[in-house]
Amino acid sequence: MNIESISVEKLKRAVALKEQIVALENELKAILSGSDYAHRSGMSLTSEANRKPGRKIGGAAISEEGRRRIAEAQKLRWAKIKRSSKNSTNTPIGASGALSASAKRAKTMSPEVRRKIAEALKARWAERKAGI
Repeated sequence: MNIESISVEKLKRAVALKEQIVALENELKAILSGSDYAHRSGMSLTSEANRKPGRKIGGAAISEEGRRRIAEAQKLRWAKIKRSSKNSTNTPIGASGALSASAKRAKTMSPEVRRKIAEALKARWAERKAGI
């Protein structure tokens, strides 16, 4: 069929039918969303007619409202973490970013432990020297 031989009326009718098909596909998708029937039937939900505005097939594009909601949720999560770290005394890094007093104390050894380690090392090296 040659496109030049088709009348303008037939082309207009074809465009109208295509628009109806797209509208019906969108309606069908809305009915079937949430079920796996569309997936099992082989219907492509990623076709151009079935995509939502502002979304890409790969999921790279998000609407401004979606970005705003994600940002607000993340801010709330960080605020909760910051609140809990200010109230907690057992976290090693405080709100200022410096080590807390309990963390500094946790890294030091008592003099008795140091003495025991030093004695063990001296005895170990004395054994090695004697064995050579």
